[in-house]
Amino acid sequence: MSAEIGALLGRYAEAYMAGDATAVADMYEAPFLAVRGGEPIYLADRPAVVEHLAGLMAAYRNAGAAVADIAAIEVLEQGDSAALATVRWHVRSAAGALIRDFRTSYQLVGPDLWRIVSYVNHDTVRPDPRRSGAPGETSDDARKRSREEEAEADARRQGTER
Repeated sequence: MSAEIGALLGRYAEAYMAGDATAVADMYEAPFLAVRGGEPIYLADRPAVVEHLAGLMAAYRNAGAAVADIAAIEVLEQGDSAALATVRWHVRSAAGALIRDFRTSYQLVGPDLWRIVSYVNHDTVRPDPRRSGAPGETSDDARKRSREEEAEADARRQGTER
């Protein structure tokens, strides 16, 4: 399952950076739910999906993006017919300069033909705890610190929602 989804997302990246909104929309279901900046975007039908994608692709082109590489991928299998894939994307210029480093999680259904039913753009990308942190900090320490920071952020959000 992971290899199939990884291959799909590789094709997705190629079509996305080629500006082929129709080809990327072929990998989506409609209606579709996108979450960007913490805001849900409900796309009711295929034309809305294509329009959404075309706008995002234009923004990337305008920023000088030429290539999107999958820096890392984690696939959480949800039984035989669904999966959640989180991708760390590195978007680069034609000269190879890093333009954007971010994560997106994709909810997929399948397995005969894997389709993306929603995505969530992660608002921030934390440094890889295995490569950064306080001097002498182990990867386990960094992961624990990251979990604690996330719990504190959740507590702050819950406090403001009341």
